[in-house]
Amino acid sequence: MLNCEVCGSEESIGVASIPGVPMFVPCCKKCLEQNAHPFFLVRANIVCALSPETAERWEDPAVIAQEYIDSMNTYYEGQYMPLRRALSLKPPTRDELEENDAAYEEYRREHMGEGVPELGD
Repeated sequence: MLNCEVCGSEESIGVASIPGVPMFVPCCKKCLEQNAHPFFLVRANIVCALSPETAERWEDPAVIAQEYIDSMNTYYEGQYMPLRRALSLKPPTRDELEENDAAYEEYRREHMGEGVPELGD
């Protein structure tokens, strides 16, 4: 059995999808009950939403990011909390925002192939 990807301490009882992230992660019963999502994944999604390249593609990425932040719970530093609180404890840095675009492009090429259209195409 896999460990819970959210809190890391309990055995998972199944998998859960993460809003805005095209993947499933193992989750324990308590994390499912708390509607908690893996902090590293939702934080990375916020970095993506606020990156310079995304700002060029989306009409208002800051509004989208705020709605996403307000709708999420996570598990951070040993406790369940709203995503907004966790992000206030570890906000994305400017370097992360700038590096995100290059990392996404590299991942897209390596894992999805050259034939996959860019976001927004």
